[in-house]
Order: sequence, then C-alpha cells, then structure tokens
Amino acid sequence: MEDPIQGNYHLEISSPGAERPFFKVSQFEQFIGSTVLVNLFKAIDARRKITGLIMKVEGDIITLQDGDQVYEVPFDAMSKARLVPEYLFEKGGRSGK
Repeated sequence: MEDPIQGNYHLEISSPGAERPFFKVSQFEQFIGSTVLVNLFKAIDARRKITGLIMKVEGDIITLQDGDQVYEVPFDAMSKARLVPEYLFEKGGRSGK
C-alpha cells in the first residue's frame, strides 16, 4: 500500500486516558462505581463542584456520593464532567470541596 502522506512525519496516537471527559449519560452508566469530578452550571446544595462516586443513573439523573452526602444531579446541569483516576485518591490528591 502506498503512503497517502508525502514526506516525513510523526504519527501520534492518544487515548482519552485516565482523566477522560464525559459527554453522554451512557458514559456515567458505563462507569458506575467510579469517581468523577463534576462542574455545575449552578450550585446544588451550595456546591458548584462535586467529586463523587457514581452510584446509579436513572434517565438523565446521575446519583453521586461524596462521603455521607448524596447528590442527584441532572445531566444537563453539568458544565463539565470527567473521570478521576484512583491513584489520586490513594494519595489524597483531589477534593471537590
């Protein structure tokens, strides 16, 4: 097969990695039991950021647990959400508060 690109080049391949962003409700369903960091358009219980364990997904409501607190967050209330790698918790590196 002939190379479609003329000349020398470097091919770089990347993956979403450990801190993968979430763009769909189905991603939350896929990662139930994992921890996410969620930024909100407007505060829920005086919080604009929540770092919590994904407990369940019902429709477009994602239930997150942060310690003793449980938050039911509508997907459309999230401005940004991403998976938080476990190694950051083992070292005490992140907090959503």
